[in-house]
Amino acid sequence: MKQLNYIFVLLTGSLLCSTMLQAQTVRYVKPGGSSAEQALQATSWVEACADLQAVVDASSAGDSVFVAEGTYTGAFLLKEGVHVFGGFSASAPEAGMADRKPMQHKTILDGANVQRVLTQTTVFASPTLWDGFVLQHGNARAASSEGAIYNLDQLNELANAGGGALLLANSMLRNCQVISNTAFGRGGGIYAGPGAHVQGCLVENNTAPAAAGVYLAGAGSVLTNCTVVKNKQIRASQPATLPAIGHFYYADGSWSDTFTAGKELVGIICGINASNPYSGLILHTEEASDRTWALGNTAASGFAPAGYVWRQPSIDELAGIYTHKAVLNTRLATATGTGLSDVDYWSTTEVGGNSAWRINFGTGSTQHLTKGGAIRVRAVTGF
Repeated sequence: MKQLNYIFVLLTGSLLCSTMLQAQTVRYVKPGGSSAEQALQATSWVEACADLQAVVDASSAGDSVFVAEGTYTGAFLLKEGVHVFGGFSASAPEAGMADRKPMQHKTILDGANVQRVLTQTTVFASPTLWDGFVLQHGNARAASSEGAIYNLDQLNELANAGGGALLLANSMLRNCQVISNTAFGRGGGIYAGPGAHVQGCLVENNTAPAAAGVYLAGAGSVLTNCTVVKNKQIRASQPATLPAIGHFYYADGSWSDTFTAGKELVGIICGINASNPYSGLILHTEEASDRTWALGNTAASGFAPAGYVWRQPSIDELAGIYTHKAVLNTRLATATGTGLSDVDYWSTTEVGGNSAWRINFGTGSTQHLTKGGAIRVRAVTGF
């Protein structure tokens, strides 16, 4: 068995065939597309469906699914023989494989910190490829619903494994970024079972009690040309005290109701996941001055400490921060941070192509503002 937490990796070995067979049918997925009921007919960008899982389920072995840039939240299941490709422009309906740019057109699969992002439920006989995605905020726990797919002797091993992706035989994850996922077993980022392949991926900022980055579970599990960095091994058992809004969150993965001088502080807990009370959202102790929405996203991603994926909050997350403003400001003052001011703050939630939602922290009013406007920026990260 191989456990990978914080290394640069260049391995060679047998791989799934990287040349996709001639697809029988190509189906298309994009934000704002048709409903799940139209998945079978999503055979062009014009007819694209918004429901990624529905389109995968509607496809047959040998088919391909092209997915346009955007964020798709949920838990996604591989289907044997169906190849799924991200990295297409949402604004270029003529885009084909030659136009695909995964690094430019980010296609994000988000587990919302409550579920594993990508799961293979059984060993495949036919090669199956997912290529060009960002897998983020996944959470693998035995209590999750997908645990029911495994027999009892596998339950604790696999239901807790692979916060970003759980791969078994004849699957390949290629050209993906696997970031900020958590597992309560092995493989915070990826669990690669016997016969699974991971190629050309960045695996960063994931956590688990063992193999925080990637766990190679047996013969034929292969990691090739991947970068595995800044992953953190955390305690296997849960602490006795549940985290709460206003708790101080530290770099060693602990939290407390009172500030501990001398420990590296990450931020203040500002949200708790209802379905997993040991995970949630951390508010940074500082903020960025007024700037446009795009520059705000850039500024948020550059916050320290390193090893965390800092970002602007969604509109729902921002509303939660506003609700707990008084408590958070008290804790921010204790940590000598910058308090939340009575001004407008950006969210990442867009309205069309030119505007995004904001909240005024003086009045609580929620309105959308053109992205060229300049307002305050606050950063959050998951735990």
